[in-house]
Amino acid sequence: MHYARVYILLFFYICIIIVGIWSFSPVNQDVDKLEIERYVHDLSSDTAEYSRLLLRLSDHRVVLLGEQTHSDGKTISYKERLIRTLHERFGYNVVLYEAGMYDMWLMNQEESLEPLHGLYYFWCSNHESNSLWEFYKKSRKSDNPIELGGFDVQYTGDISDSLRLKRVKEYLHTKDVDIQKYPDFVQSQSHIKYLFINPNILDTLQFTRLLSDIGQMALVVKERMVPDNRTDELYYRYLQGLKSYLEACRQYEPGEAYRMQLRDSLMADNFNWLANTVYKDRKIIVWCSNLHALYEDGKLVEFKPFGNYLKDYLGDEVISVVFSSYGRIDPDGRTFRTLSRKSLEYQIHSCGISEGYLDFSELDTASWLNRRFVSGINQGLSVGNDWSEMTDILIYIDKMTKPTY
Repeated sequence: MHYARVYILLFFYICIIIVGIWSFSPVNQDVDKLEIERYVHDLSSDTAEYSRLLLRLSDHRVVLLGEQTHSDGKTISYKERLIRTLHERFGYNVVLYEAGMYDMWLMNQEESLEPLHGLYYFWCSNHESNSLWEFYKKSRKSDNPIELGGFDVQYTGDISDSLRLKRVKEYLHTKDVDIQKYPDFVQSQSHIKYLFINPNILDTLQFTRLLSDIGQMALVVKERMVPDNRTDELYYRYLQGLKSYLEACRQYEPGEAYRMQLRDSLMADNFNWLANTVYKDRKIIVWCSNLHALYEDGKLVEFKPFGNYLKDYLGDEVISVVFSSYGRIDPDGRTFRTLSRKSLEYQIHSCGISEGYLDFSELDTASWLNRRFVSGINQGLSVGNDWSEMTDILIYIDKMTKPTY
């Protein structure tokens, strides 16, 4: 009897979900198609529509460029196109990645500009990103160089542990501080990058001592900080952010709300500092995931994401652009992981559009796109939500491919 009741309840909840998803989409397929044709701008061959998109973006100081997942080859290629044209035609000359602020700073100290020293491999070591990095390197020698940076608190580059330690040692020496006063930091250097993934590789005492060392170094930097000295501020933010996030990694599992909340708040605070000091009055492009580009305010996740903070800081100076697709193509050319037939992406796919964009500011108030509808914006999952309230522009790419290595 107990199992029968469980199955009945399970069936009941499944029905609710199915009915819910069904209710997120319009009931008239003809209405769907008419609105898609009216509001989705075809980018596959119309250069005028692409210019219109650029003009829409160029009205804003900060352009957030999201991505459905971090393994979207076509999105990387499309972002390159946007970065090039926004730089050449509209003066955007800063690109900030969802990457370690300290790692990217170290990368920029190198003449060779090795991207893997600052970024995850999926943003810089594939065929789709090669020409973009050549463009970055070439621009460094021009009269209008692009500056690169990051705002995350995690380690994202493959810089050696010895180099990281050397750079911190050299900096502390300028403050008359001997790094040997912090033996647990020195001895744990080879472990720190792995603590973000598995914080239990150190026992409780080792972990506590490591956090204590990092916290004491941050305090020393703060006490000896020279006003308006960017290097001092960067090292303080690096050490304080590292301590706070490692502590959260130890206490909370990946994906838990507090851990995500802390990371996004630290990233946003770093970005705000960069935008208002290092890159004051400069036009900035942000490379991040869709989730961080949303102004979702509790509609999708149980924490305040990066995009919400930026909206609070910058208001109409920021514009959110997310990427989405109907499905993915495997190495054999077969389509898989297609979205629900009730999704926006399926409707666009059914209209035969291979590339396009939807500007939510153009919608009539009565449009079904201004209500809850199903979309795969968040990691390719068919989810119903008030998407038109969470982003400004959706760029659609019909079938996504993996990057080629």
